[in-house]
Amino acid sequence: MNGKQVFLGAVGGAAVFAMSWFVPAGVLLLLNVTLWADTVDANIGAGLLLLAIPAAVVPLGLWALLRRLGVPGAAVIGAGGIAVYVATVTVGSDQVVLDPLYLTGAIGTGAFLIYAGLAAVLAGTIANRRNA
Repeated sequence: MNGKQVFLGAVGGAAVFAMSWFVPAGVLLLLNVTLWADTVDANIGAGLLLLAIPAAVVPLGLWALLRRLGVPGAAVIGAGGIAVYVATVTVGSDQVVLDPLYLTGAIGTGAFLIYAGLAAVLAGTIANRRNA
């Protein structure tokens, strides 16, 4: 593994999470302000949808990105992204200091930056040792 692959994997992993979290969050906030101000049930469904979209997009996005970069074991790294996502949502939603929507997005973006970079390095190291 070279540094460029690791850097692009880390930044790409953070971008995959950020896009899968903040784009639906922005749409839902816009809809909340314009259409759903008085409907509680629609807001609950919107929150569940916000949680479901990254759960589907993040593993597939990580897999596609890391596979394109030539990182070995991209599917395993993508599948491991689900555990990082669940931990991110759990940590972000337990805070009461800041809005959990923004805090979860910020924590998740940082977590996936670290996770994707470390996973790319580890996968490259394992592949190099197997080939040696």
